Order: sequence, then structure tokens, then C-alpha cells
Amino acid sequence: MIEVIDDFLPSNQFEQISINLMGKDFPWYWNNFVNDRNEQHEHGQFTHGFYNYLNDNPWGSIWGELLEDFIDSFTWKDLIRIKANLIPRTPNNIVSGYHVDQPFPHKAAIFYINTNNGSTIFENGDKIDCVANRMLFFDGGMRHSSVTATDQYNRVVINLNYT
Repeated sequence: MIEVIDDFLPSNQFEQISINLMGKDFPWYWNNFVNDRNEQHEHGQFTHGFYNYLNDNPWGSIWGELLEDFIDSFTWKDLIRIKANLIPRTPNNIVSGYHVDQPFPHKAAIFYINTNNGSTIFENGDKIDCVANRMLFFDGGMRHSSVTATDQYNRVVINLNYT
């Protein structure tokens, strides 16, 4: 099951999130990998963890307040993880590798912060383009991959796992 909703948030809510995540003061943390520490790719990504149920303090980011209205805009039972990903531009579109986010049944969502020629692709052949303020909902058991952008400085998304 894949569901795509364009203009997911009202423009004022989207702009608040976008301005912050794309701004110079937002804290990003470099990872030499995209999906798996053992992967062999020529690129990595910056991440920012907002929420992780495994942590003693699940809301590990002081920036969590930025997402309050966003989190309230869809139905969930338990949050598992919320993180932002920023993948820098690459000379060619690179498929980062098919994966699932969690090793147990869950739901997944990807919220696109900027429009670019990157995408999210699924092992079944479905492709979702990166369009700002687009929300992608899917079953967390579906193997998927990010595809880097070549036409913008970066590809920025918020990734959610929940039940």
C-alpha cells in the first residue's frame, strides 16, 4: 500500500519546518553511509534524530517542538522513530540501496522538504518524485531506497516510523 498526498501541510506550517531544516542554524550530523554502516557507496548523508523509542529520552532533540503540528496531522498509535535526512547533491542520481527501516512490522512515511530530481523507489518498481510538502505513506515492510538529486544542492526529507 502506497499513498501519496501533495500539499500535506498548510503552507504556513510547511514553511516553518522547511525554513528551519533548510536554514543555516539547523544541526545536521554526518554519516558515512545512508542505510547500512557496512554499505559501500561513494556518498553519505547528514541526519538529525528527532525521536527514537530506544533512547532513555525518546525526544532527543530540542528541535522536536518544530514538528508538533506535523505529528498531529496523521494517525498513529506509537511513534518509533522520526529523523530528518539531508543527502548532498551527487553528479549522477545514485540509488542508495533497498532496505526496510525497522526489523519488525511498522508503518513508514516520508515527508519531502524540497523539490528536486531525486526520488524514493520501491523494489516493486514504484517511484515517488521528491516534491516539497508531499507526504508518502507506505507499509514499513516494503523495501525502498532513496535516489540522490543532481539538480539541487541536496535532497531533504523527514522519515517517520510508527504503528
